[in-house]
Amino acid sequence: MPRWQNPVIAAVSNIQDNCCPQGLLGSKCGKNVFRMQFRALALIKKMDSATEKLSSGKMNFYLVILSILILFVISCEKAQKGIIQDSDSSLTGNAIAKIYHACKYDDEQFCDSECCGANEICNGKKSFKECDLQTGKWKEEIFADSNCRSKCGDKASEEESPEISVEQRLNETIIAGKTTKAKCEQGWKCKDEYNMDFFISNCSIISSQYCERGCVNDSCVTLCKKGELVCKGNVLRICDEEGASYSFYKECGNGCEGGKCIEAALNDNNATQAANQTQNSSQQNVCGSNCIEIFNFHYDADGNDCNNLNDEYVIFKNKCDFSCDMAKWNVSDDASHSYAFPIFTAQSGKIFTLYTGAGTDTSAQLYWNSKYNPCKAVWNNDKDVLYLRNEKGELILTKSYP
Repeated sequence: MPRWQNPVIAAVSNIQDNCCPQGLLGSKCGKNVFRMQFRALALIKKMDSATEKLSSGKMNFYLVILSILILFVISCEKAQKGIIQDSDSSLTGNAIAKIYHACKYDDEQFCDSECCGANEICNGKKSFKECDLQTGKWKEEIFADSNCRSKCGDKASEEESPEISVEQRLNETIIAGKTTKAKCEQGWKCKDEYNMDFFISNCSIISSQYCERGCVNDSCVTLCKKGELVCKGNVLRICDEEGASYSFYKECGNGCEGGKCIEAALNDNNATQAANQTQNSSQQNVCGSNCIEIFNFHYDADGNDCNNLNDEYVIFKNKCDFSCDMAKWNVSDDASHSYAFPIFTAQSGKIFTLYTGAGTDTSAQLYWNSKYNPCKAVWNNDKDVLYLRNEKGELILTKSYP
């Protein structure tokens, strides 16, 4: 029969296709198959002569074919194992090379550049460190820029280091990859060119305000100063409390100049000055509802009120242009819980906070040091009333909720 129709060659080709997938014939598997094809051809030659002599011994012929197939399968398995081992060795080598040429972070991540971000803080901002790619170890020096050129602490580094936004500076400090809440100075802060937010000590924002003329130095730009007098024709105009506009104050019969009316005679001028002095004297340091107001009332603390007393607080504001002596004033609620102010002065235009819990009093923070049982919390979560009285017991203001 033609050699290409020989059953041994056909069997070897079939196993070759299954044992060595396309693309691997140049590998160890392909070389072993090539050797087996040579052995098969040698056996075929012997079998041709043997079958001429033993035409009746067909059983021996099939036994020879079976032996060749078993031998070929064994060689194929060895070839495939060699390929897998070579592949595993290559992958392991690549992984080792990658780790070797990088510096490791604590969170199992790697830096494979000569300059990478670091966990330390430089001048209140993000820092960078050099990585020795040959040894895989971090260098000790800390830099302020992403090129690792400006050392931390240098004057130049303060100018070149990346800017941190106002909100990030106020609310968070990044340390060693973890985020911790920062403490904030209580008061207004410019958020952008036309808006500002009011922050309390835990950096929470409790109020926002739009500045029509812009926000500069953490305050709205005003048109005029409160109480400022200007002339418009024969009319004297006064600046309002917000500094946003002028309104009619009085008409000047003899003309207006330099923010005041021109008086008809010196005696009239002296009389007017005396009247103004008397009026100012009577109003000096007289604090009441015209001065003290509630700026914010946080009566429902987070979580269990009994265990979070300093998250119960009232923020007051003195809106007058003079300070108020509040010694012996008191705050109370519907359940007759009462707090007496110590020696304390509310500064002009400033706010101050009264916390339910314990702490050390300052010029802007007061602490009730509540010791009521069984729960020391003062303000009810559903409804209550706040009463503020002066040292004479006169009611200055009330605040009810909801």
